[in-house]
Amino acid sequence: MPLPVENPQQVKDKFVEELREGSTPGKAARRAGISRALAYEWRDEDRVFSKAWADAVAEGVDKLEDEAFRRAHDGYTSTKRYDKEGNLIGESVDYSDALLALLLKVRRPEVFNRPVETVSSRVNVRVSLKEAQERLERLGLPLPVIEGDYKRVTDRSKKNS
Repeated sequence: MPLPVENPQQVKDKFVEELREGSTPGKAARRAGISRALAYEWRDEDRVFSKAWADAVAEGVDKLEDEAFRRAHDGYTSTKRYDKEGNLIGESVDYSDALLALLLKVRRPEVFNRPVETVSSRVNVRVSLKEAQERLERLGLPLPVIEGDYKRVTDRSKKNS
């Protein structure tokens, strides 16, 4: 049985603040010093906490979206180069095309998240061997020779009767 929490409101506030920063409920619970299960239990029992949780998650997602936009649009420093004395002499800025594509798909789904039409030259048609042979004959094509890797076995049990 878990130990009782000394100051539940202080722990709830810490948990909500972590969610507001973009943490998952599990990480927010660890940082607040409680179990994930206890956080969910509190959420189910406390309407005010449940509302604060939902609001904090929305704010956290906004922050994550802002960071994704920054990396896609403004770029991020990926490599810094220093001289022998340790002075910064240059840095590389990278941009995330994947994040940019994702943001466009989410923000303008009618344009960037349309279903892709796939055209294939492969056609799977299930027909019997007899139907296939008749089609080949109608087209004037030779019938293929179908060989197996077995020999026909005759039933000899009836011969001796």
